[in-house]
Amino acid sequence: MTDPTVSNVYFGLSPLWVSTALLILTYAVIISEQINRSVVTLVGAAVMVVLGVMTQEEAIRGIDWNTIGLLTGMLILYRSRGALACSNTSPSGRPRRHARIRPASCCCCRSRRRCFPRFSTT
Repeated sequence: MTDPTVSNVYFGLSPLWVSTALLILTYAVIISEQINRSVVTLVGAAVMVVLGVMTQEEAIRGIDWNTIGLLTGMLILYRSRGALACSNTSPSGRPRRHARIRPASCCCCRSRRRCFPRFSTT
């Protein structure tokens, strides 16, 4: 009964039922789209630790740092190339000139005439 791998939830409830109820509640709030899903997820994880379903060490061990690194790297690449390469303005705010490419349409506004006046046929 004093096995350290068994979590002791406050109020004598089963950890299985408490975690299931928190999961359902978290998904219900995410589906309602009233609060940002990142905030809801972090609050749900914090409640799991506070109620004693898992310890803080178990929660940190459950984080896959390889996935966090991959997502961070993809976000950095997206912010540096993806969003700026498709926008109609440069980072300084001036209109961007697309002299070397001839796209069918701009990926941000879907208008060839507005973003690429040099290549428009009409």
